[in-house]
Amino acid sequence: MKLYYYKKSKKHKSADTDVLILTSVGAFCEENSLSPYNGVVKRTYLNKPFLENDYLYVGVTHTDDVIIVAVSRENFGIDCENTERIMKNPDKIMCRFFTENERQYILSQKDKNSAFLDIWVKKEAYVKYTGEGISGLCSCDVTQMCAHFTAVENDKNLIIYIYKE
Repeated sequence: MKLYYYKKSKKHKSADTDVLILTSVGAFCEENSLSPYNGVVKRTYLNKPFLENDYLYVGVTHTDDVIIVAVSRENFGIDCENTERIMKNPDKIMCRFFTENERQYILSQKDKNSAFLDIWVKKEAYVKYTGEGISGLCSCDVTQMCAHFTAVENDKNLIIYIYKE
């Protein structure tokens, strides 16, 4: 798996994301001596990007100023968040999307905002893996799935998790 980082402009549109995906796939193919991908980026009905014929797996995540495109030979989910983001209405979000285990974990931590972001990013990475979208957030308990998450070290003040089985 390879992660490609791009600066996000204020005028960024979803069509721009598809260009970044194809750029990243082209670089990945060249770096791994693979035949170039000549297709287009497709999307599931819940907007998960994919390539025709499962050529490679792609994932996208972004924050205010960065877009990360990940390319792999295996299915995965990726998400990120800025470590300094302060969530608005975290209790409301936890009641709607988090399991009891996840809520208890967050409430037991000294830095509740960091714990919240940690759980949130893991949940997003998981539903990007499954392709379920936001509806899948309620049905997963990421405190029970730790072995499937990999934290990505970076120097951009980001929490980044990759989920794969």
